[in-house]
Amino acid sequence: DGTVCTQNSAIQAVVFNASPTVSVQKIVKTTLCDGQTVDLKVTYDNGTVKWNTDESSDQVTVSVSGTYQATVTNASGCTAEANVEVQFFPNPVLNLPNTGVCVPSHKTVTLTAPPGMASYTWNGQAGSQSYTVDHPQTVTLTVADKNGCQATQDIQVVDECPNIVIPNAFTPNGDGVNDSWNIPGLEYDPTSLVRVFTRYGQQVFESRGYKKPWDGTSKGKQLPGGVY
Repeated sequence: DGTVCTQNSAIQAVVFNASPTVSVQKIVKTTLCDGQTVDLKVTYDNGTVKWNTDESSDQVTVSVSGTYQATVTNASGCTAEANVEVQFFPNPVLNLPNTGVCVPSHKTVTLTAPPGMASYTWNGQAGSQSYTVDHPQTVTLTVADKNGCQATQDIQVVDECPNIVIPNAFTPNGDGVNDSWNIPGLEYDPTSLVRVFTRYGQQVFESRGYKKPWDGTSKGKQLPGGVY
């Protein structure tokens, strides 16, 4: 009817609870590399914690790169979140092939590691990208990249001298073709002993080492053609 009537309600108490505080830290002192783990620890003032890994402890262990989040919920249902980024660096890759050397022929081999590493260690000794081997052994290579991640490989270096091939004929007739009895595989072996006999057992040639192949002579004279 145009009049205005008012009535006050009873006083209602409204309480705003403070949101919880939360922070996450990585418990680590070194670079993180693949295959390692790191502990993440959450610090908060009240409530319960829940990680995005479905774990609910104050400290978790992770081994995969990613963003990890901890959510704290207090008794009033108020929440707070904290994130931490975890990055695992890849380890270097080593794939040096096994190889061989030949001690009598003074054949050596040079092992070459991947370039760009911060450090190279060969058989426990600091070195460079390459390493020369002159006798059979197992070589242990350890490299570290700029991130401090490491890789180790054992390389087998075996005894691998060239096969000795003994020709069954040559023609020492002075024509410049096949005039010497060349035996591949002996030219650098000072320990080899080569003896030549007639078919009746008479020795006509002897050489310790074989740097100079036999030319078909004995005591300065040309031997007749035949089987020796």
